[in-house]
Amino acid sequence: MAAAPTPKKTRSEAKGKVKGASKTPQNDIFKKTQEPPFEDYWPKSEVSAGLKKGTLLQGIFRISAIDYSRAYISDPMGGPDYIVLGAWPRNRAMDGDEVAFSVLPPDEWLQNGADEKMKVSNIKDLSSESDSDEISPVATADEETDQPTLIDALYGSSKSMGVVKTTVDEPILEDNVKSLRVYTRTAKVVYIIQASGRRAAAGYFKIFNKSLGLALFSPRDSRQPRTVVPLSCLPEDYASNHKKYEKSLFICRIKDWKITDPFPTGELLRSIGEAGDIVPETESILTEYDIDTDEFPPAATESLPLVNGQWTIPQDELAKRRDFRSDCVFTIDPSTARDLDDAIHCKSLSNGVFELGVHIADVSYFVRPGTLLDKMASERATSVYLVQNVIPMLPRILCEELCSLNPQQDRLTFSVVWKLTEKGELLDEWMGRSIIHSKAKLSYEDAQKMIDDPQFSWQHSDFPCIPVTEVISDIVESVNRLNKITKRLRFLRQTRGSLRLDQPKLVFNIDSGTGLPNGCHIYQHKESNKMIEECMLLANMAVAHKISETFPELALLRRHPPPKGKAIEHLRDQFNLLGVQFECSTAADIQKSLNRYISKGKEGDKKLEMEKLVLVSLCCRAMELAHYFCTSVYKEEQFRHYALNVPRYTHFTSPIRRYPDIIVHRLLAAALGEEDAPKYLPPDIEDFANHCNKKRKNAKTAEELSSSLFLGVFIRKCGPIDQEGIVCAVLDKSFDVLLPELGIIKRIYCQKLSLDSYKYELLKDKGCESPQLQLIWSSEKKDTPPILQLIKVFNPVKVLLSSIKNSLQFEASLVQERSHE
Repeated sequence: MAAAPTPKKTRSEAKGKVKGASKTPQNDIFKKTQEPPFEDYWPKSEVSAGLKKGTLLQGIFRISAIDYSRAYISDPMGGPDYIVLGAWPRNRAMDGDEVAFSVLPPDEWLQNGADEKMKVSNIKDLSSESDSDEISPVATADEETDQPTLIDALYGSSKSMGVVKTTVDEPILEDNVKSLRVYTRTAKVVYIIQASGRRAAAGYFKIFNKSLGLALFSPRDSRQPRTVVPLSCLPEDYASNHKKYEKSLFICRIKDWKITDPFPTGELLRSIGEAGDIVPETESILTEYDIDTDEFPPAATESLPLVNGQWTIPQDELAKRRDFRSDCVFTIDPSTARDLDDAIHCKSLSNGVFELGVHIADVSYFVRPGTLLDKMASERATSVYLVQNVIPMLPRILCEELCSLNPQQDRLTFSVVWKLTEKGELLDEWMGRSIIHSKAKLSYEDAQKMIDDPQFSWQHSDFPCIPVTEVISDIVESVNRLNKITKRLRFLRQTRGSLRLDQPKLVFNIDSGTGLPNGCHIYQHKESNKMIEECMLLANMAVAHKISETFPELALLRRHPPPKGKAIEHLRDQFNLLGVQFECSTAADIQKSLNRYISKGKEGDKKLEMEKLVLVSLCCRAMELAHYFCTSVYKEEQFRHYALNVPRYTHFTSPIRRYPDIIVHRLLAAALGEEDAPKYLPPDIEDFANHCNKKRKNAKTAEELSSSLFLGVFIRKCGPIDQEGIVCAVLDKSFDVLLPELGIIKRIYCQKLSLDSYKYELLKDKGCESPQLQLIWSSEKKDTPPILQLIKVFNPVKVLLSSIKNSLQFEASLVQERSHE
């Protein structure tokens, strides 16, 4: 049920009661302000009552990375986002916060096609003053100007060097381009239910008011608000020699944000070095996305069953577990992996029956509930994989030794074992705690060689990772048997309807001496990768059914909601432009539409491959994010995973690097009667789920930014790089280009090109609206007409990537199209 719009209330009425308002230094600066910039948050009891009645809603608050004047709140009912215009209705909410909000009256909604900036007008950016030592106070008294003044002052884009933004640009669906809906609903925040944790950021300082001893911190992420910090917190010579620190990056944390203050107040945590170096730039990313990089204290490992730093499996533990040590068990992972949390075996029994086993590191044996180790792991929630290193969720003694399924060592595992026919018919399923002795650590490349040439007489020199030559033939046979079975299982799963959207992933070659990139390439997803993925998917699905059947109100599952209607309509338009029939009722329909398009061309058709990447990218943009949840929160029909098209799914197979998997292991152990029922309550599981969702999203963004950072280093080192690209989105003043060789999408702004002029048009084409830009270039020859270049989705273009001065960021520009003579 949608929330009823809140009765209209003037700002004066809303701000009539100011509880505990006290004078602050900012009051002396903003003397013209007669009213506080914000209103008090509602009492918690009133918020709870409003949420129950439906007069209030709750959702995740998001600030646009492209336009700080726009903020959005996701609709809990799955409808279009609500928009929050101006600083006052934001009410100090920050990006990623879970908020309670009220819907504003319909006469304050936005009519689509109207310019949102009519309500949030542009004013001078506080960071744009030239050589002034101090920043002029911003007048906020006038009723018509205090909202835009404050929003620009708080979130104005930094013009300092090395501005960091998300690697994924704002979706085309949220741009100023004409919408399919008539109105966009507006809202205001009344309460912060749960802060995102992102209260620290990297950025630069300016003197704000020398006489009052105040500095202004400008975060590099424009979604974070500027913050007032006492000059006394900065280096002693900052006030007298602030130009010395122009390139210095600082970490600042918000401490408080009073309703009487336009800016939050904060504290300086530390200086991290100069912008443009990998180490401080990486620290900046990790800080901004709330990723804990501290070493684990000795107390964290005190709960581990170590004797003089060593551990052996107790005899009573061996007796309780199914023993797979005599089986041909092995791991297949990336060549650089050190945290090996899954192993497999596949053997032939008799009469065409096979046994397939998936063995997962039994992390829950070591990480016990209620210990300091468990608390720290749950807070981190995930390992973070940067280009140059991994920030582990668990201490390295667990990640790389005790839990890692290293070859030639006995290891404790949790296993799912199936007996099936070569047609994929399931005959039997077993789950339980086990013990394995991995025979080899294979890379995906090793396994692929075995698949590509199964009859070759492989020797120890071909696979140094296999210490015993006699075992090689057994492993080669097992790998090929496994590949044959998983191909069949994948076929059966896909025929039931699933969607696979593979996006290119950029991998760097790192110089071991300098730690800098000396090359990069797109990772090749091979048959060996798909083979292991299929095993993990099957294990996750099997465990999801087991724990949700045993604990219907307590299971931790992972759901993927279907895409929203507007996103699907936009996707249909893109398929129609290519003349491809688009069906979208299910994930299987979208997959069929993709397959239909791919099948129309010849293998090796470069243009077709590029267009396919655009369609996959557009499909990904249309998708909702998958997320963890407790089964008590949703109805059973909402448990479904849309892309996989399965009724129940969870994460079980990576407990070394994902905390939800540890919870799932504990639930599975209880479901199998191997441990007492967990003491969790449904709210505990839902809290774990929400926290892990946030941490997973932050980790993914940090990983993307790390990749972008290293690509920036590579571009700076190698000079401007020419790339062939394909247009994947057209906006009114810019367009997005997908670069297949790098697996990235870059936005190109018309105003930054050397154009005579440009014009945006919305055309009718094949029954749908087709946006295009007309770019007018000056001719290189005198007395010749200017050159017209049309920018439409799926148009091939040439792009030049070049470094931004004094930073590790890079920008894309369009290479001018030559006239045809």
